[in-house]
Amino acid sequence: MSFLEKIIAYFVDRHLLTNLMFGIVFIGGVFAWNNTSKEEMPDVTFDFVRIRARYSGATAEEVEHFVTKPLEEQVRGIDGVYRVTSTSSDGSSNVSVELEKNLPNRDEVIMDVRNAALDARMPDDVTDDPSIRVHKTSQRAIIDIALIDTQTHLHTVASRKHLQEYAHALENQLLNLPEINSVDRTNYLQEEIRIMADPAKLRKFDIPFNTVMREVSTNHVRQPAGSIEIKSEPKVTLISELDTVEKLNDLIIQGGFDGQVVKLGQVAEVEKTYKETKSIFKVNGHEAVMLRAVKNSSFGILEAIDAVQRKVAGYRKNNLEGTTIQIITLDDESVDLKNRLSLIDTNGAIGVVLILLMLFICLNFNSGAWVAMGI
Repeated sequence: MSFLEKIIAYFVDRHLLTNLMFGIVFIGGVFAWNNTSKEEMPDVTFDFVRIRARYSGATAEEVEHFVTKPLEEQVRGIDGVYRVTSTSSDGSSNVSVELEKNLPNRDEVIMDVRNAALDARMPDDVTDDPSIRVHKTSQRAIIDIALIDTQTHLHTVASRKHLQEYAHALENQLLNLPEINSVDRTNYLQEEIRIMADPAKLRKFDIPFNTVMREVSTNHVRQPAGSIEIKSEPKVTLISELDTVEKLNDLIIQGGFDGQVVKLGQVAEVEKTYKETKSIFKVNGHEAVMLRAVKNSSFGILEAIDAVQRKVAGYRKNNLEGTTIQIITLDDESVDLKNRLSLIDTNGAIGVVLILLMLFICLNFNSGAWVAMGI
């Protein structure tokens, strides 16, 4: 008797063991199918990290000198970095850090790059930290969520403020989900205070425009000022920020013992508005704010989509009833994946039916049924 025949004879004589092993394999297969993350593409981490920083109002040459060069100098000497390339444009710097192939400590190198970018010395005008992104195929946008105000086709300052407050609240709720890594914004504009000087009023008070610029810049201060020499040595920071319309209107542009005190509000119109944009983003005919949810790499697309849709449904019910704000979901990445899984199910079912037919044609019912169960 051959070795294979001995194995078959061993299990034929032990029905309970055979049935137990079959049950374990069957239940394990069902459990594995239900708990395996379904992805559209294999999980691949690319060998580069992208760093992006903004320097609003600066030319490409200024961005290169004050932002791009400090970032390059910080990350170039890190062990595991193969090459650093950069692009500087008006108001924006992009630095791509390519890592060496087959790094055993990739996560540590990525963390060193992140820390080095955050430690780079930037001008005081660069208020936001650089954004650092590691590209992974499993960590990508899975659904777009658009918010629109059905009463407004093009936003005013008031209507945009109203809509962006709802968008910001929804973004915070999405970020609290463990399935979501980050949320990208589209057409979400930053607030700014605009000063529009009146040339006629400046001539009336004999005030050069450069004086207005200098006084605003000089009085807008937030910087460290050392520490107090006592036991606890608390740090001292000078704060004189012109961050409201009222503060700017009351700013003295010209004054003295002999001259008339002139405030900024007398020679300029100060208003709170939003950063200008050269494009208009609309959904269903209404200017929209878009939130793009990026899933966490440890969760599958279907799990992440279900979590986002539950959160959006709850937000729509609890926060938007009785308002003119609507939420529209777009570009659901789970649709293609569900279609592929449906194709697998259909092909599997057709295959099982064909196998059963062939077995029942070639064997008797009992033999065919047991062979089919084994397959």
